[in-house]
Amino acid sequence: MSAGETELRRGIAVLDQYRAQIETLAQQQEIVRISLEEHMRARETLLRYREAGKAAEVLVPIGANSFLVAESKDIKKAFVSIGSDLLVYDEMDRQVERLDARINSGICNGGRRPTGRRSKISTTGCKGPARRASGARCSSPFGNDSPAGKRRPRPK
Repeated sequence: MSAGETELRRGIAVLDQYRAQIETLAQQQEIVRISLEEHMRARETLLRYREAGKAAEVLVPIGANSFLVAESKDIKKAFVSIGSDLLVYDEMDRQVERLDARINSGICNGGRRPTGRRSKISTTGCKGPARRASGARCSSPFGNDSPAGKRRPRPK
């Protein structure tokens, strides 16, 4: 093998590495873009829900372009995830500020792909400031002791 051929092979190997890096960066950019769009949709949903007013008929997105019809009850507070499957139930203005801070950070969700879709609107009745979203402990307006408020087993 000649010196020119060796040099050419090294150049091709470096080019392949650069292509792989570019592909990885493009994937990361797409993840950040998706997260940013999701945060902006959530912010817009919170604002429009509040604008709709109490007792307004709203469509609740449940994923896969499917919706439920619901009636707005508490337009002053909302649940927002703070990470690790924890939700905070707080004033609507504070929740919008939380989302704005994530959007303005430019990274949203630490650059990680969201782990799954959750309903955008939950029923009220949680006791305490935060609960695990995956546990569904606070789904009942009657508190955690009702059958609807009990933790469901995780699917295996």
